[in-house]
Amino acid sequence: MARRSALLYLPLLASLALPSSAHALVVVPDPTPDPTEPPAISTHLPGEPTVAGTPIPGRVLVGMQWGHSVSELTAAGETVSKEILNLGVAVVAVPVGTENAALKRLGALPGVEYAEKDRQVVALRIPSDTYYGSNQWNLTLDGAPNAWDITTGGTGVTIAIVDTGIDSTHPDLSGKVLSGYNATTGTTGIPTDTDGHGTHVSGIAAATGDNGTGIAGVSWGARILPVKVLGRNGVGSDSDVADGVQWAADHGANIINMSLGDSAYSSTSDRAVQYAWNQGCLIVAAAGNDYQNGNPTSYPAALSHVIGVGALNDSGLRASYSNTGSYVSVTAPGGDPSSNQDNNKRHWIFSTWPRSLGSSYAMLAGTSQATPQVSGLAALIWSENPSLTNAQVRDAIQSTAVPPTGVSGKTNSYGYGRVDFGKALLSVSQQSTVQAPSLILTSPASLAVVGGTISIMGTVEGDSLASFEVQYGVGSSPSTWTTLGTAQTSPVTAGKLADWQTQNTGDGRYTLRILAADTSGQQSASALVAVDIDNTLPTVTLSSPVANSFQSGMVAVTGTVSDSHPGTVRVEWGTGSDPTTWYAVPNAIWPAGSDQPLAQWDTTGLNGGVYSLRVIATDQAGNTRQVTSTFKLNLVPGDLNGDGKTTIVDAILALRAAAGILTPTEQQIAAGDLAPSPTPDGRLDISDVLKILLLVLGEGV
Repeated sequence: MARRSALLYLPLLASLALPSSAHALVVVPDPTPDPTEPPAISTHLPGEPTVAGTPIPGRVLVGMQWGHSVSELTAAGETVSKEILNLGVAVVAVPVGTENAALKRLGALPGVEYAEKDRQVVALRIPSDTYYGSNQWNLTLDGAPNAWDITTGGTGVTIAIVDTGIDSTHPDLSGKVLSGYNATTGTTGIPTDTDGHGTHVSGIAAATGDNGTGIAGVSWGARILPVKVLGRNGVGSDSDVADGVQWAADHGANIINMSLGDSAYSSTSDRAVQYAWNQGCLIVAAAGNDYQNGNPTSYPAALSHVIGVGALNDSGLRASYSNTGSYVSVTAPGGDPSSNQDNNKRHWIFSTWPRSLGSSYAMLAGTSQATPQVSGLAALIWSENPSLTNAQVRDAIQSTAVPPTGVSGKTNSYGYGRVDFGKALLSVSQQSTVQAPSLILTSPASLAVVGGTISIMGTVEGDSLASFEVQYGVGSSPSTWTTLGTAQTSPVTAGKLADWQTQNTGDGRYTLRILAADTSGQQSASALVAVDIDNTLPTVTLSSPVANSFQSGMVAVTGTVSDSHPGTVRVEWGTGSDPTTWYAVPNAIWPAGSDQPLAQWDTTGLNGGVYSLRVIATDQAGNTRQVTSTFKLNLVPGDLNGDGKTTIVDAILALRAAAGILTPTEQQIAAGDLAPSPTPDGRLDISDVLKILLLVLGEGV
């Protein structure tokens, strides 16, 4: 890998005069002026929204239990306005003012794990007057030049900026922005940034360096996946954030940057974060700017598996606004202005700005600005050592962080300390001298439904392999792991790694992984694979035809078939009470509810006598249950008196029954109910009499 002088990569920015009066935002002209660019202007934006955590009227989030689907809410009469795919979460519309009652009602429904209010989240920046200036002092404090001597970041790493959108044509961002997602509208493409926050954050993380324009981001080569979850003024919802995180995890994001949050825990956001982590993503979130407003816990930074980032001033000390707490993992420069009139450019973070808002660059401060520096560092680490897992990248960032002088260990104010780009890159570069084993789980597939004894298939190979074992844990984010069998030392290429007797565990969600040790003693783990274990047989009942009943013509087969993982249904018939040969009734279906149609069996042309019918249900895990019913087909159509032939006597009996003089038996109804054909109507009337007379006259039915 080529090494270049880091000094060549520091952008040379023009010295800019301060305006005589300041507004909430002062945009900065390009360091190299573009004659087509609008002149420098001052634009007032509203102050930091105070709506973080405020419930959104008329909306409730409902998380379904394992084995249940959002469709059950619709079936129960609820209005589902949006479903967050792969998370089992629905946004349910309720009348404004009834949200609390709806929480109780929805939370009590079968199959519902939780119901919670959908709350607003905000971009975590400090609103303020920004000033002309261009010194990226924060990158020097981070140790970026030392890291750039190792790598400036490859194009194989993608950072999802879950924020307000992006100016994809900005000179510092052009060519590296991928097609993204707008969770506020449910549309794909490149979401426009009408606020500025997302563009500012994107530039800090990954603006192109050494291009003679503007600024340098932390990772020059990283791709940006823009995911819009916040609207103008940086306000959004828990549901849109969760939707955006899930979408990013499913569309190639390695790192998910969330410079946003609120003070209320959301089960839905938690589900999304755990899903992304299990997909192999690293999640980085701002720790919050409310230390002076009661220092509330900030989410999603405080969720498990998330790197919570606090902000530092230019002296390397905690910024006055930066939240503290056990969830703070590391810190990075975020600026710390004394007021909106603070004219010290080292108290702000300089970055890209949407040109549609008046200029190309602006300065902001906050944990929002600290967070993308950590995301950019993660991109550098993965560029240098792509074999690392998300947990190993997180550990490299935290283990090399530098605490303030006189402070040791992890603290609530600094976490593990200030990120040190150079030390982090050196630590993973040294690890990369030993290539980690290749660990791939191929079967069962992600989210497969399994049961019984299954074979775990995959590949474990590499010259550095010392040993490996297959492990499973309970749930989507296991805290403990159980080894299947014993550790192995021989490589396996596209073969069986272990057998898993799932019948010895309870039904539910489990997660698999391969854990390997290399010859240097380093451990590495494969991507996690979540599966659903189901060893419970389906429920099967047959309500018609009733056992020992008399049938003829088109026989309606109805019953109940249910299972947490619906699969396939077969309906079959055979001759006698114990058939040796069975024949399929076509077009059998898995019913949507109890006592529903399973199939229609056309018995036309069959001889009279005893027959058996069976229903066989098999769920997605291969569990099978069947029920069988035995009944009789009438020997001769129209033979009401059972003498084996159809005569005028049978027609008279049918006429008496149609007139209400005779109460027919079940067998007589089955024999004489010939019209309308081919579907019997369960009674004898004048139409049936006429049909029987035609049979007597030899005209047939």
